[in-house]
Amino acid sequence: MATHPDLGKEIEVLFRAESEALFRYASTLPEVDRARAEDLVQTTFVAAMEDWSRLGRLCPERQRRWLYAVLKNKAIDQWRQGRRLQLVGDCEEAREHARSETEHHVLSVVALDLAWEMISAMPGQRQRVAFLCWNEEWSSREVAEWLGITQETVRSHLKLARDQLMRAVGPAAPFRDDQGADWIDGRKAGS
Repeated sequence: MATHPDLGKEIEVLFRAESEALFRYASTLPEVDRARAEDLVQTTFVAAMEDWSRLGRLCPERQRRWLYAVLKNKAIDQWRQGRRLQLVGDCEEAREHARSETEHHVLSVVALDLAWEMISAMPGQRQRVAFLCWNEEWSSREVAEWLGITQETVRSHLKLARDQLMRAVGPAAPFRDDQGADWIDGRKAGS
């Protein structure tokens, strides 16, 4: 920054001549309110003081163009910084959503693994019914025909299997009664 004795007076003369028009210009820029416009004018003149050794040698018209260019660049920098902060905030929100999605996924996988472990330990006929209905998405009629049992027996095995899973796995069971209401004859409604 230049430190010659007339620096303050020269900057003051420039400020008095250009600050009002510079403020009006700053107020026309996107996302610039009155307070930001005032700040931009102030930071522009601070930059003028810091670069006065070069700026002071320019004619008044070139000084004016320099001030407008610096103010515009500072406004763009502030806008970019604000965008960067907003994007960082968006990234944080996305990361938080991903963390909650990951947590939900992990808990679902654990519950599903436990459920299939429980199904594997069920009596043979119930295990086959559960597997064919829930994994292969067969209807109770298809399971009954395949296993040579009645559809009522298939539904009974499904209810016993679901009850057993609810006791063992609890609310994380993938085949809960509130979801079970969506199951019709061993198939997901709408399938």
